[in-house]
Amino acid sequence: MILYIETKSEEETRERGRRFGEVILPEIPVMLHGDLGTGKTVFVRGVGDSFGISGVRSPSFTLINEYETGYGIRIVHADLYRLNDGSYDTLGLHEYIDDNASIVFIEWPERMKGIDINCENVIEIFFYALSESERRIIIIAWGEKAQEVVHRL
Repeated sequence: MILYIETKSEEETRERGRRFGEVILPEIPVMLHGDLGTGKTVFVRGVGDSFGISGVRSPSFTLINEYETGYGIRIVHADLYRLNDGSYDTLGLHEYIDDNASIVFIEWPERMKGIDINCENVIEIFFYALSESERRIIIIAWGEKAQEVVHRL
């Protein structure tokens, strides 16, 4: 299933993330694709909003940020942009993905260089800048549960 969305502002991109946070399931990892500044972190900030979390920030320098939701679910936001030697494997991403209490967002998943995350369900989100404030967001769902999530958007 593929869903196409266009947003006109950063606030609208964040609102789309908030809606996504209302339907996403912990067992479905989310791969975020897009150039720098296209709205990936803004979208995850919106997911945080849906769980009452403020202060979601880019993990560019920390590589992984974790946020406890208070609902027994943790949001894990990883940024692999600075990795290019396969060292992502030492980050423990598999443990987060296999944890049914974590919603995992991975920016720059192409840096994982062919790692098999071994999941039946995955959501990929592609971000494109149309102008300084407008974005095209393409959401692709792989697997039955992932398709059900995207269908609810």
